[in-house]
Amino acid sequence: MSSGLPDWILALNVDGQQDGYLKQRPSYGGAQRSLFNTTIANGINSNIVSITGIGQTYGGFIKASAAATFKNSIVTVRVDTIIIFSASLAVLNSMNAVRLNQGFVILSQFDDVNFVYGISYTFGFTFESSLSVNWASQSSGDVLVNSNFNYALV
Repeated sequence: MSSGLPDWILALNVDGQQDGYLKQRPSYGGAQRSLFNTTIANGINSNIVSITGIGQTYGGFIKASAAATFKNSIVTVRVDTIIIFSASLAVLNSMNAVRLNQGFVILSQFDDVNFVYGISYTFGFTFESSLSVNWASQSSGDVLVNSNFNYALV
């Protein structure tokens, strides 16, 4: 029935909402940080980020370096126990995964001369029970891996 008002103007019924208040943004807590800094030997699979709870990602990075190439090392991201991303540094480079919002991670540095590689986490991904990031080292020697992951929990 016509009311004479534009269709997009609606009466707000806060009492009718299940929460009992008007929600204008997600109710996440304060920012938190997960840091990782260690040397990983060849063939070792290390969990570099492990978060339990309901939350949202704010971004972060992995920076890794070694004396020899390790571009076949694999980064795997699990959200709520489901693998949403798994690829080697070489595959990320061949995909030219360097733009934001191409996926959960983007390749921010690929130096196959000095053997320094970097990955950045994108922001805005939500998780309901857990989030983890694993590093599977494929190298001829030890790899120094640094990670800084930022997030918020409900």
